[in-house]
Amino acid sequence: MTGFDVRLRQKRDDPTRAIPLVEWDAAHLEWIDEFVEQGQAELVVDHGGYPYIYELSARHILAWFAPDARDALAQRLNCKVWRGDWNVLFGVGSLHEVELAACSGDAILQMEVWDQS
Repeated sequence: MTGFDVRLRQKRDDPTRAIPLVEWDAAHLEWIDEFVEQGQAELVVDHGGYPYIYELSARHILAWFAPDARDALAQRLNCKVWRGDWNVLFGVGSLHEVELAACSGDAILQMEVWDQS
């Protein structure tokens, strides 16, 4: 398998208690590079893809996962959309709807990215 395993979580003081929001497989990382270039995300851990960990404000990415934005999200992440249950993101991940809805725009999120190549 090639690509990246991506996990978006709400950061907590205790890393073992981070709140999972979304997990998915991504074909590339150009979309996160855009966040970094715009100063909206910061690479805080770089283990050569095993993993990369970015931090960003929830306000910069939560709108991607709104129900009316999910088709555009699929195109942005270069994934094939499976119609039907959106709790299964693109058939290879998951959305935690309750946790996403409860996440404040002021929250700090961590995005853990694992290279699958």
